[in-house]
Amino acid sequence: DKWGYLNVEGKLAIPVKYDRVTDFNGGYATVQNDEQYIVLDKQGKENVVDGAAVEVRSFSESLAPYRAADKKFGFIGTDGKIAIPAKFESVGYFVNGLAWAKESEKSLGYINTKGDWAIKPQFEVGKDFDKDNGLARIKTGDKWGYVSKTGEVTFPKDTEIYEDFFNGLARGRQNGKFGFLNAAGEWAIKPEFDGSRDFKNGYAAVKKGDTWGIIDTNGKWVIEPTFDGIRDMELVK
Repeated sequence: DKWGYLNVEGKLAIPVKYDRVTDFNGGYATVQNDEQYIVLDKQGKENVVDGAAVEVRSFSESLAPYRAADKKFGFIGTDGKIAIPAKFESVGYFVNGLAWAKESEKSLGYINTKGDWAIKPQFEVGKDFDKDNGLARIKTGDKWGYVSKTGEVTFPKDTEIYEDFFNGLARGRQNGKFGFLNAAGEWAIKPEFDGSRDFKNGYAAVKKGDTWGIIDTNGKWVIEPTFDGIRDMELVK
């Protein structure tokens, strides 16, 4: 019932001795034994997390969200010490130096790595930024749109759905067909597919008729639609 880590050759790199583990991100992962949380580097070196944390999530940009006993959220660093005190109702993950955070159930904004507001709380819902184009999906009132790192909000008009950006592109739908929007809210890949998944590592699975294939960020087929289903493309180094 214990967990450890393998390298890409299938060899044990970090011993199987932890109750719970998270994925490595940026060279670090958080693991748990009993009630104790630990930060691991890729060599298996351990840094015990500050005792104030009762839950620790995955790392992103060397910061991991944690929950304190009073149910407030903050962030710990790769040394296991508190980097941003737990003072938020909930938080997201840092991307390009910003993470969403809620100071109340009705107000969401974005903080910098010091825990200060970079975009003041004003949204009902917010998602993580896309590292490629610097946009995050938000909701204000009954409208979905996107906010930039400078706080500028845009509302694309030609789509029936609003999805998160991945690899600089967001899934959209027009007249029942799926395509992909760019940062300007324009169709970078025209809505002509019967189904789609988000881009990952430069590729997305899309459906034409009854079968699925893979396209690149230019909308060109790299795997023709011949499969009943396809998942995301993973990058293995």
